[in-house]
Amino acid sequence: MKHEDEAAVFDIKNPQVWELFKKLAFEAKRKHYERFSARAIIHLIRWNTTTETDGRKYKISNNFSPYYAKKFIREFPEFEGFFVIKGSNKEEQEQMGFEF
Repeated sequence: MKHEDEAAVFDIKNPQVWELFKKLAFEAKRKHYERFSARAIIHLIRWNTTTETDGRKYKISNNFSPYYAKKFIREFPEFEGFFVIKGSNKEEQEQMGFEF
């Protein structure tokens, strides 16, 4: 199974992670970051859920960060360019709905 597929399954099973990802991305933008790291957001989710929730811990693969970045940009196109999506070739990005 490809990382993208694994991330999609994880996302369906853990919608709270998507909500946290969006919250942290919007917060970074409010703090005037012009670019931010999706991987950093994944790390922040790990850190915050481990230390601030009622014992629920999310095991999130770093390989899921491109999936969440792409999903965020699809849902909020005004954030185009906010995340650098490394390891994604042009064909993969076109399949995700990005235009060049």
